[in-house]
Amino acid sequence: LTLIINEIKEGNTHIQTWITSVKQHVLDIEDTSQASGSNIVDLKKQVEQLKMHLDDRENRSRCNNLWFLGFLEDVEQGNPVKFLQKTLPMLLQLSTDTIVEIEQAHCLLAPEPAPEQCPRLFAVCFLRFPLKEKMFLLAHDAGKLEWKEHHIQIFPDLLKDLQDRRCQFMQVKKKLCDLGIRYGLYYPVVLQISVDGKQHSFSTPGVAEEFLSEWERHREGKTSRP
Repeated sequence: LTLIINEIKEGNTHIQTWITSVKQHVLDIEDTSQASGSNIVDLKKQVEQLKMHLDDRENRSRCNNLWFLGFLEDVEQGNPVKFLQKTLPMLLQLSTDTIVEIEQAHCLLAPEPAPEQCPRLFAVCFLRFPLKEKMFLLAHDAGKLEWKEHHIQIFPDLLKDLQDRRCQFMQVKKKLCDLGIRYGLYYPVVLQISVDGKQHSFSTPGVAEEFLSEWERHREGKTSRP
C-alpha cells in the first residue's frame, strides 16, 4: 500500500510539474500575443502616417494643375496649350500684360462622349504656381464663367480623399455666399473668412458653422437695438 501511495504521489508531482509548465507556456503565448498586438497597432499607425505623407506629396505635386470643364470637344484643334493661352485671358478678364505660361494641357484620357453628353475635362499644368492661384481665385470671384454660351467650371487637381474633405465645407461656403462674406478654402483644408475687418480660420465645417451662427445672432442683436 505504501508503495502504491508513493507512486501516486510521484505521479501527482509529475502532473503538477506538467501543469505548471503548461501555465507558463500559456502565459508566454499571451505575452507574445500582447506584444504582437501592440506591434500591429504601431505598424498601422506608421502605415497611416506614411499614407498621409505620400498623399500630401502627391497633392503638392499637383499644385500647379487645374481642371477645366465645359469646353466643347475638339475645340482646341489639336493644340490645347495654344487654345487656352488665347481663351483664358478673355474668359477670366486677365490684364493685358499677363503671360499665360502653360507647361502642358490635355483632355481627360477617356472615350469621346456623344454629342448630348458632357465634354471631357481639360487637365492643365501651369508653369508657375502664382499664375495658377490667380486663375483659380479669379474664377472663384467671378462666380459663373461663360464661354460662347457654355458654362465653364474650374477645379483644383487633388486626390479624392482631400477633395472629399474639402467638399464637407460645401454648405458653409453656400451660407457664406448668401451672407455676402468673402472666404477662401486653402490647402489642405483650411477655410478662411473675413468679417468685421478680422480674419478667421477653420479646419472643420462644424466649428465654422458655430462661428457663423454666433456671428448672425450678434448681428441681429445689434440691429434690433433701438
